[in-house]
Amino acid sequence: MSSTFTFSSTNPYNNYNGETTIIISNDVTSIPNNAFHVNSNLETVIFQSGSQCSTIGNYAFSQCTSLTSINIPDSVISIGEYTFNDCTSLTSINIPDNENFTIINYRTFSYCTSLTSVYIPTAVTEISGSAFN
Repeated sequence: MSSTFTFSSTNPYNNYNGETTIIISNDVTSIPNNAFHVNSNLETVIFQSGSQCSTIGNYAFSQCTSLTSINIPDSVISIGEYTFNDCTSLTSINIPDNENFTIINYRTFSYCTSLTSVYIPTAVTEISGSAFN
């Protein structure tokens, strides 16, 4: 098994087999709900340069307990509820510096018990209940 999986418009997320690294191709416009939910092998998520991804669905990376950090590209304008819930190894997150990204949804980062660094841009005007519980 390869340790890297590339998620693209021609290689859908349901082909993922537990690789430790996921590369999100720049032709992906949305990461579906539950896409990589409960994948304890996943350590790294990389968005390719020029990413067109605008949304990351509910529970997309929830309970990926080995995921340590993620840099979300500026193209993202929406991150769903519970998206990184219970990612217990997640230590840092950079939220997109995009004027259209204004809300951190309910329980997006809840139970991220190792989280020590979060960048929240000034465009964010609402942090929903228990977003960082």
